Amino acid sequence: IEVAEMIKSDTSSTPCERNLCVILGCLAEKLAGPCSIAILTDTTLSYLLKNITEDTPKDVKLFSLISLEKFAQTAENKSTIKKKLLSYPEHPLLKLETYVNDMEDFTLRQIGFCSKWSLDNYCKV
Repeated sequence: IEVAEMIKSDTSSTPCERNLCVILGCLAEKLAGPCSIAILTDTTLSYLLKNITEDTPKDVKLFSLISLEKFAQTAENKSTIKKKLLSYPEHPLLKLETYVNDMEDFTLRQIGFCSKWSLDNYCKV
């Protein structure tokens, strides 16, 4: 509940956003099953997807992707995430996947790798 309240906070900075994504990922991994399903509310999912679709800092985008991967370890969450991603006019992970070959910026390269992994393992686009 406290983490969900942190999502709604408007007074956040890049380090706070990044840390929030890390916390969400840790909770999703440690509390797999029904607890993970309870944590992935519409607010939580919208927050993580907003981070990968909008012009957010690279590290926030990377940790949002990692958090989504952790939530997708539960079948019900995987289905929820997949449905939400497919509702976008353009699949956000397809755009991010193009970063996999970025030879200059290794954070972008990691974002590309995580996107590709997600597409291959739980999105099947």
